Amino acid sequence: MILSKKEQFIMIVMLGMVTALTAFATDMYTPALPIVAKELSLSIDDIEATISFFILGLAVSQLFLGALSDRVGRANVIIVGFLFFTLASFLCAIATQAWQFQTFRFIQALGGGASVAVFPIVTDLFDKRRSTQVISYIIAILTIAPIIAPLIGSQIILYYSWQAIFYILGLYSLIVVFGVWFFVRKKTKKTAVSLPQKKTNTAQLITFFRSYLIVLQDRYSLAHIFMVSFAFAGFFSFLTASPFVYITYYGINEQQYAYFLATSGIFMALINIVNAKILYKIEPINKAIFSAFLFSFFGLMLFLIYLFGLGFWWIACFSICYTATLGFMMPNTLASFLSRFKEKGDSGTANSVFGFTEFFLAFVGSYLASVTLSKNASPMLILMSISALATFISVLILMRLKKKYAPGEQG
Repeated sequence: MILSKKEQFIMIVMLGMVTALTAFATDMYTPALPIVAKELSLSIDDIEATISFFILGLAVSQLFLGALSDRVGRANVIIVGFLFFTLASFLCAIATQAWQFQTFRFIQALGGGASVAVFPIVTDLFDKRRSTQVISYIIAILTIAPIIAPLIGSQIILYYSWQAIFYILGLYSLIVVFGVWFFVRKKTKKTAVSLPQKKTNTAQLITFFRSYLIVLQDRYSLAHIFMVSFAFAGFFSFLTASPFVYITYYGINEQQYAYFLATSGIFMALINIVNAKILYKIEPINKAIFSAFLFSFFGLMLFLIYLFGLGFWWIACFSICYTATLGFMMPNTLASFLSRFKEKGDSGTANSVFGFTEFFLAFVGSYLASVTLSKNASPMLILMSISALATFISVLILMRLKKKYAPGEQG
């Protein structure tokens, strides 16, 4: 289906709102972590673990929902998933016990994982280079969440209560459902029908699992996945540990912490706009490789900060660079990765594997950050540095495989 410029704009905004929801669900909530921990009688490590299990829920749901979107339609998966997210958000707001809150957060994540269908929608509608542009615009919108979500969250807890955060998340999700139903579903219906039709019963089940095998056997594609996923692990170890490091250890208040997260988001948004408007003619894989090396460099700098015991401003500045570079790596890696599966009609399955690996390693990074004894900034810096080293090794492997599997992808 060919979209007009106006329809493309609306599509980008709607898909950006879909992807931003899970970011809102973590970033709006982080300034309230110490307050929630106190009211629900949880330790700081236990409340940090709620972020970890939210990420685990995203990983589990993305593993299946992307493949399901290949068969029942991208928009349908988003609508149903976000209705679950809405319900779980309202339940989080009325939770009075720690186990209730943790359970509802996990269910919230299972519904939010439906956002895995977004990038396959983009590759369904556009060619590789235009997909890179559109994905960059969507991620630019996504990065608005780290800019405004902590600010909104910090203001909400200043004037109301932490429960109001989850009521707002539920309403946001419901608005997105209506937008997807009345616009995205209509514009992607023909695309979904044009995908290869699957057989029923046993043959359908075999085809379902075979589509995963196609992705897992592609070593070049796996290198894409692990390069970004290791970086994601570092990002979420930062996201989990930074409230303690910034607020409790270094003594800045919730509003100041929100400003630091917002600064990271601003840089991520600017990088994606530059990627879409200025660098769009460069092959996505080449930009992904460059950004991975840059990410690894900033990880090395964080390790040196740990070794030499440098102070807060060193950590804050290089953490901003670290997280912003991930925003450059993500759209270019995704566009290169998904383009390999577009013609086969399995881009949803491919993004399932991508999303699951990405969020599972993010869960590992987040969980390690939550269970590590929180006495200073050292555990966070070490985890971020290890993730950068793993990203560096992955990009070296990717470059080697690129010569064999995609020699034609030149800048």
